Formats: sequence, C-alpha cells, structure tokens
Amino acid sequence: MRRYVLTLALLLSALGLVWASEPGEGEKPASSKVVSVALFKNGLAVVKRHVTLDGPGTYRLTDVPEPVHGTFWIESNGAIEVRVENRDSKAETPSPLGQNLQDELAGLKVTLQSRSTKSPITGVVVKPVKKEAPASEVLTPPEYSGYRPTPEPSSRFLILKTEKGISYVDLGDIVSLEAEGQPQADTRTVKKPVLLLIAEKAGPVQISYLAHGLSWAPSYKVDLTNPKTLSIEQQAVIRNELGDLADSDVSIISGYPSVQFSHVVSPLAATQNWTTFFQQLNGQGSYTGVAGITIQQSAAYNMRAPGGASAPVVAPNAGDTIDLIYHSIGKRTLKKGSAVALSVGKADADYERIVDWTIPDNRDEWGNPTSNNGRRVDPSTGEPLQDDVWDALKFKNPLAFPMTTAPAMVTSAGKFNGQRQVFWTNKGEEATLRVNKALSIRARHVEYENQQGAPGNAERDVTYIGGRRFRKVTVNGELRLCNHRAADAKLIIKRQFSGDYLKGDADPKIDLREEGVWTVNKRNELTWTITLKPSEERVVKYQYTVLINF
Repeated sequence: MRRYVLTLALLLSALGLVWASEPGEGEKPASSKVVSVALFKNGLAVVKRHVTLDGPGTYRLTDVPEPVHGTFWIESNGAIEVRVENRDSKAETPSPLGQNLQDELAGLKVTLQSRSTKSPITGVVVKPVKKEAPASEVLTPPEYSGYRPTPEPSSRFLILKTEKGISYVDLGDIVSLEAEGQPQADTRTVKKPVLLLIAEKAGPVQISYLAHGLSWAPSYKVDLTNPKTLSIEQQAVIRNELGDLADSDVSIISGYPSVQFSHVVSPLAATQNWTTFFQQLNGQGSYTGVAGITIQQSAAYNMRAPGGASAPVVAPNAGDTIDLIYHSIGKRTLKKGSAVALSVGKADADYERIVDWTIPDNRDEWGNPTSNNGRRVDPSTGEPLQDDVWDALKFKNPLAFPMTTAPAMVTSAGKFNGQRQVFWTNKGEEATLRVNKALSIRARHVEYENQQGAPGNAERDVTYIGGRRFRKVTVNGELRLCNHRAADAKLIIKRQFSGDYLKGDADPKIDLREEGVWTVNKRNELTWTITLKPSEERVVKYQYTVLINF
C-alpha cells in the first residue's frame, strides 16, 4: 500500500497536480520591478514588470497581481510555467492587547472582579479551539470588487476553568482583571498568495497585464488675460492605488479604450474563484460595480463635440489606425495611496468670443411635440437638451496632441470666469468652450402652426406612411434677440428641427443631421451668425413643414 501511495504521489507531482508538502521547498526568492505603467482614464493601467532569473528552477515572488481576464502574459527567452499558491504567513500587524482576551490570556491564571458577583473570580483562561477558515474567507479580496468577508462574531464571554468547573463571565461585566504572567504573543496566521515562476533557463522575464487601481484624470486651464490670445494648459492628476512605483516609466493614454473584460478578474488571481469568475463574465459579479462606473466615466470623458514636467513625448499618430495617444511623463516614484498633479502641455492660440445659442429639436420620431427636453441628451455634446444662451470661446487646439475630454476652467487676470467640459479635439481642430450663461443677451424662441381658413383651424394635408396616418403642417418660427451689453455681440444660433425647410431670414446655413435616418421627418439644423450692436433688437423668422402622426 505504501508503494502505491508513493507512486501515485510521484505521478501527480510529475503532472503538476501536487506541490511539495513543505511550502517553499526548493524555491528561490525573487523580486520584480515595475519598469513601466501606461494609464487609461477609466481606472485601468498597463503594467510591465521585469524579473531576472539566474538559472533554471522555481522562483517565488510575493508581488501577486490581480490582472484583468485575458491580459496576463509572460515574455522570456525560455519556457516558463506560472503558478499562484496561497500560503500561511504570520500576520504582519499584531492584534492590540485587550482586543481578544480569550486568546491573549489562554493558559494564564487570572483574578477578575465582575459587577454581577460580590466575590472575585479566580481561574485559568481556557485555550480556545481554532477553526481553520477556508482560503476564500481570509484572503484579501480585490480592492475594487466590493466584496468584504463577514467577520466571525467573537464570543461575549471570557471562559475560565475554576475549582468548581467552567465559568462564563460576560466581558461587559468585568470591572478589573489581574493575570499571573505575560499575555500570549500574537501567533495569528493569514493566507497570502505567492507567484511561482518555473523556468527552464536563466534570463530576463517580463510580466505584463492590465490592472485596476492606477489611473489619471485630465483638466485644463484657459487664461483669457490677453484679449487676443488665450493660453491653455493641460494638467494630469495621477492617483496610485495599485502598488509602489520606483523610478518607473509612466505614460498617460488619451483615447477611447476598448477593454471588453475590464470587469472580470483573471482566474489566475489568488482571490478569484470559478463562481465569481462566471458571474463576472455574465455581468453579475461585484467587480462590475466600480468597473462599470469607470467605464461610464470613460465614455462620458471621450465624447467628441462637433464644433511640472517637460514637454510630453507624443507618439506620432499621422496615418495611425488606432486612436490611442501615449504621452510619456518620464520616470516617476509614487507610493501606493499617493497622488501627484503635473502639467503635461501648454500653448497659446487666437480665440474669438461668441454667444452660443443651440435650440434643440422638440419633436419625437413621429413628429409629435415633446416637452421633456431635460431628460434627453444632445448626442453631439453629451449635455441635457436645453434652450439656453451661453458665452463661449472659439479657438483651434494649439497643443501638440489632441485635447482629451475633460473639465476646463476659464480665468482672466487671475479671476475665475467659469468651468465647463471640453470634448475630444484633434490638433488644429476648432473647439467651442462654453464659459457661463449670457444673461445680458435676451433671446426668445417661439413657434406656431400656420393658420389658414377659419380661426383655430389649420390647413392639413393627410398622408399615409407605413400604414400610419400623418398630417403635414407648416410651422412658423421666430427668434427674438436683444443685446443689453455695451459692446457688439456675435451670436451663433443653431435651431434643430424635424421636417423640410422652406425659408428663413438672414440666410441661415442648413445641415442634415444623421438622426433623421431613423425618423419619418428629416432632422435638420439651421445655423445663423448674427452680430448685434449695443441695445439692438432683432427678430429672425423661418418656416418649415413637418409630418405629424395622429
């Protein structure tokens, strides 16, 4: 029987199904260095670690990553097998005295005074029986998983062996306690993962993966002190919640990253299990909480509107087919839990002050009026559809790289003017940045159906499309404007509407909007560029037809 068991153990060991009974037997300790990180804006980072192996064998690393599923890869000059194993390790932080009297005083003779008894109680503290917890309950879960193990409730009693037997003393009733001897040292053990590299030959090894916890947030400062030229500066705030960085190459990435499994932790991670893994694949795991938020932030941060470190090194993107821009900010040392803010670019540009008034389409796909504009979002700006008039700036991106979607703070002569979001703008492309609402420009928009015949009756042409009945209505619109400022005001007015344009004052530019592909009516946009002198009032009229389902 012994020969059979030994042979089976050797066979399983050869197949890699059984490890040495003594953890660490025949292993060589090794350390890895984070040589570079590339940071996305959605909470993910591309991490590259280097390890140097001095020969064949098994190397043990304590830096065990929590990689995104499908992104963990090893590069070396020879075959390498990777294993992750959970091992018992002494707790690094001892429990403070008084936190668990049953453990600390086990085996010691004590005398205590209780509120519920007149005489002191003397006895020996009973040593508690430890129940080994499964690995899933003692391992530290992923930082962003939202999972937290429920601690096992401690007993409310201090159990003593006295001359009469066993006494259970309520911890809340103990007034004082004296022990004969020193409390027990903290001998708690916890499960800690190790990463094993089983290599065939010596040489450098690169470990690369995507992980959560290291990211950056952009922002811009636009200074209008010069009346003709603005100064724009981009700042990056980097926060490190992943691990210590020591003289590592750091790059920040602008663009729209596609990481389909960003919410799924690799099965190689020590804290992962198959149940959670498959839940995450199906979008049910707890990892989707924070990851989902960061993905939404990324989507919002990268929408594009139509309209101190040294200068960053920018990867050339002329002719590239992948719009991810890497900005190198050099080597950085950053401890876990710390953050840094630095300038990554600054330039000047000519600019123009305008008054921006966009009037959103207020009809649904069937031509019927709707009043819930506050709940709808303008696909071009990502903002709620509102009929507001804004002071804005028009300029071309002067930076040596695209402006990524981020908040922009506007100042002038050291005074705060406003803050709004700018959207992705390529180098040299024109951007429109709203600053604040133009309260001294009065603007009112009204529309009404063309009335013909008897009062209250509109002329109606009825037609059928796809089995639905529509009436064709002529709509008259008016823009009423007044400049209450002491200087000229240049207005750029956009009226989005459904239907067919007939005519309008001041020669507006007309554009077709792509949303009209899926609607009965065309989706159009009229654009006027009008300059109002101080105290000038003006009325601009236009007319169009629309099909309304009834």
